[in-house]
Amino acid sequence: MVENWFLRIVTQTENLVIEPQFVISFIDEIIPFRDAFGYGTRQPDQLLLKQSFRKDAKLMTGEIEKLLAQANTRNAEASSATSASRVFQTETEAENYLQTSKEKLCDIERWNDGSEITSFSLYDADGAAQPTKRAAVGDFIKTALPASGKDDWVKITEIFDAPEEFVLTVQPSRNPTDKTHEAATSHFFIHNSTNNFCLQKKNAKISFYVIGLNEKTNTAETNSLVETVRNLAAANIGYFFGIQKAQWQTFSDNFLEIKI
Repeated sequence: MVENWFLRIVTQTENLVIEPQFVISFIDEIIPFRDAFGYGTRQPDQLLLKQSFRKDAKLMTGEIEKLLAQANTRNAEASSATSASRVFQTETEAENYLQTSKEKLCDIERWNDGSEITSFSLYDADGAAQPTKRAAVGDFIKTALPASGKDDWVKITEIFDAPEEFVLTVQPSRNPTDKTHEAATSHFFIHNSTNNFCLQKKNAKISFYVIGLNEKTNTAETNSLVETVRNLAAANIGYFFGIQKAQWQTFSDNFLEIKI
């Protein structure tokens, strides 16, 4: 059948990045066209095909590929990407490891196991520490870098969970424990920057990415001149010496338990 042939082509093409709505629109067009030539399809066929596609759509969204493409096409000074990969003997092993890693990524306290410099702590919107809570959209993460002058804060803005992809996105944010400067962005990058912590399974291979986008120094969203100067130092010196990239590379390797 036409729809089965088309669905096989779409779902078996590796690394295909395609908007699901485009395919659903295609389905709406091709089935009536087939009817006009007497193939005798019924309306339920159209509905079942769209339901089948929606069921598998997350498998081919290519969310991580989109993020990597953004990092590669934007100004190199305002984006970053580090990665690590492990190959397992079977897809079943890789699938089990992916599921375990998804839970690990949502346990912020465990991030400290893979970080050699920065420490991480989870807080709720009211500014209360939540060391045992599973991370969720709307939670805050405090990052502490020794000798950086202050803690930095990010907010979890999105969690994308698909069968073979998982992305936890954070943005620089206010300090939820400081009720007097709620409009200030308590981070050395601007509010519109993002860090994306990504897990991906391809066959028996698991990859972990940390992808930073729009990483521009925060000099206008602070609550004092002292903090502005500190942000310039933390962001620019960090980049100049490669500290941040090296830190995220170590974090990525340790997250996947890669022995170097």
